[in-house]
Amino acid sequence: MTPLFDIDLDSFKEVESSTTEKNLYSALFTSYNNEILPRCNHADNVTVTLDMSLREIIALNEREQTLKIKIWVRESWTDCGLSWTPATYGGLTSLSVSRGKVWTPDITLFESVTEGEDIPGRNFYRIALYSDGTAKSYIPAVVVISCSVDVTYFPYDTQTCTLKLGSWIYNGFDIDVLAKGSTGDLTSFVANNEWDVLSLLSERNSVYYQCCPEPYPNVTFRVRMKRKPKFYVLTIIFPCTLVMALAALGFILPADSGEKVSLEVTVLLSLSVFLLLVSDKLPASAETFPIIGLYFTVSMVIVCLSCLLAVWVLYLHFRTESTSPVPLWVKRVFLIKLRFVLCEKPTIEDLDQVEEIEREKDTAKFRRMTPLTHVRPLSEVDVNQSSREPKADNVMDSEQKLEEWRTLARVLDRLFFILYMIISPLVTIAFFGALINN
Repeated sequence: MTPLFDIDLDSFKEVESSTTEKNLYSALFTSYNNEILPRCNHADNVTVTLDMSLREIIALNEREQTLKIKIWVRESWTDCGLSWTPATYGGLTSLSVSRGKVWTPDITLFESVTEGEDIPGRNFYRIALYSDGTAKSYIPAVVVISCSVDVTYFPYDTQTCTLKLGSWIYNGFDIDVLAKGSTGDLTSFVANNEWDVLSLLSERNSVYYQCCPEPYPNVTFRVRMKRKPKFYVLTIIFPCTLVMALAALGFILPADSGEKVSLEVTVLLSLSVFLLLVSDKLPASAETFPIIGLYFTVSMVIVCLSCLLAVWVLYLHFRTESTSPVPLWVKRVFLIKLRFVLCEKPTIEDLDQVEEIEREKDTAKFRRMTPLTHVRPLSEVDVNQSSREPKADNVMDSEQKLEEWRTLARVLDRLFFILYMIISPLVTIAFFGALINN
């Protein structure tokens, strides 16, 4: 037998539920005023419990010292005028209403630098009401906050940014804010390709301002994050180290190649480019100078000195015939002793030459100390012989002087190369040891 009326029980329940919510809504908001602070009695204040979930780190702008992140702000408080008995309304224990219908705390993000709202989109999200009078607000937002950046140990640096939440107009006697726990929520955090979040701590603070004797409580969340240095090591630090090593080749190149100075200048310009890359990344008004920037500066000074030394070596190598001979003490120190230390032993001719010079020096000294007793007049043969010998001797002496200066230039080149190979690695190890040990 076919029934006269086919009743849809699901539709009936939906209509009944909708009617129950309308009745509850009407009962709650008929005489409710959302402009009045919802105290349960005049002596109490409204306690707002705050929690925050860090969803994503979008970007840390070191130059502007701002942090852009995506967070979920969770607020919870008790409104005594919005409680009901669930049994009266068909067991209904919760109700969702628009934000403008109920009183909401004016929780403000004090570090926000966003134009307009400090927490954008706050008014688009609804409020969840519960039968015991509890009201909860869940606000997802992308915020931009000011963050003091310490770039001393860039790119091995650790940064800490704070988010302070509290009431803007109410003092602690009207609204008290509490942290839900000692830590924020990181369970929904999306991994970032540049930063690792080490911790998200929260604590309650109470501040007294000069304008007012009342306390103003707040909950401060501290985001502590560490930079992933691999990208900067591969793109800045490692190439800079290689460029520094190339500067040593300037001391190995022969002076006749004509490329010694140009190589050093090219290395100097390359270091300037790396220093510009780092300076564009870091804040110009940083209170501390980054160690890596100091390393680039010291490297540029070392390369600049090597360029000056290369010019000096070229100056010694290309001396003219009218140049005075190499001083005797320079021959003793550089052409004899230092050549032996640098594994470039002096030749027999060099040793004989130095001995001869010393003998001539001693003879001249002896003649100055001995009075002239007899002077033989020069004969015609002596005059002719003396006029021919200086011409050949002058040519030999000129070639010998030039060769001595070239030898001195080669010895100094090797000396500077060894010093550079000692100083450059020590500077690199010292600076990057300080970075890594941090």
